[in-house]
Amino acid sequence: DCDLIPTAEPPMAAEPGMVLRHKYVVGGVPRNQVANAAEAMLNASATINVLQLAPVSLFNAFEFARPEVFDHEAFFLVDFGHTTSTMILGAKRELVLVRTIDFGGSSLLESLATDSGESREGVISALEHEDELMIENARVALSVIAREVGSSIGFFEGRREETIRRIFLSGGVAKSHALLKILSEELHMPCETWSAAARCEVNAGHRQEIDATGRALDLNVACGAAAELLTAE
Repeated sequence: DCDLIPTAEPPMAAEPGMVLRHKYVVGGVPRNQVANAAEAMLNASATINVLQLAPVSLFNAFEFARPEVFDHEAFFLVDFGHTTSTMILGAKRELVLVRTIDFGGSSLLESLATDSGESREGVISALEHEDELMIENARVALSVIAREVGSSIGFFEGRREETIRRIFLSGGVAKSHALLKILSEELHMPCETWSAAARCEVNAGHRQEIDATGRALDLNVACGAAAELLTAE
């Protein structure tokens, strides 16, 4: 995974006539770990074509951020990505279920913009001001994810004597108080945000600290990968 590192200084060209250089942060799994995982799957008479970092990192991040829930309760995580969302169901340190849904923040905004005729910026503004028509449109659009979450919880609770009492959300959609309220109403249980960075001390300038706080809900996958490395050391 990679992302452009913003900087106040303009990008510099290495030599006249060459393309501009930009700085990126890049994260991934070491090749030997991928090889070990592939070998284990092969020995189990299975094949592996894709190794997803997000579910494992989210699971690690939640253990780091909310150890009391991770160790003693059943929990349900939903991380809203740009085009897809990751759902994880765990219980007392056990990873029970992982699902990826073709629904993300971009899908939601596109649907609401189409229904209302507004721009994406207009959609976000209307949600912030709790426009009644936009809220109802959002309720319809979110029914897809609500149905998937509800069916996964029903599957789990129907086979185990444990109950999911709340849902933990992260990602872009989770930043909207209006959308959190809609999901809580549709799922008939509390939905709350969580951030793996909440237990971290940010050692940066004031502007960078504000930026990190505002993007905290987007960083759980990265924090989960870092937490695993720190724990291993």
